[in-house]
Amino acid sequence: MPAPPNMKKGFELYKQLSKRDYSGSEADEYAQLIGTLFSHLRADLFPLLERAEKEGKKLALNGPKDLLISYYTTEHVSFV
Repeated sequence: MPAPPNMKKGFELYKQLSKRDYSGSEADEYAQLIGTLFSHLRADLFPLLERAEKEGKKLALNGPKDLLISYYTTEHVSFV
C-alpha cells in the first residue's frame, strides 16, 4: 500500500518499526505495539511516529499496562 507523499516518512517508519521477530524482546514488543496502534489509528499513526523519531522517543499507551480498551485513539498515545 503506497503512502500519500506527505506521509511517506511516517509510513516508512511504520514499515521498519512494525517488523516482528517473535522473540519477545523489547524491540519485538515495540513492533507489536506499533502494529496494534496501526490497526486502530491507520494513517493517524504516521505523524506520531515522525514526532517520536524527531524527539528521540518511543510511543507508549497511556494508563496501566493491563488496561484493555476496545479502540485506541491518538489520545491514548504518549511519547516516552
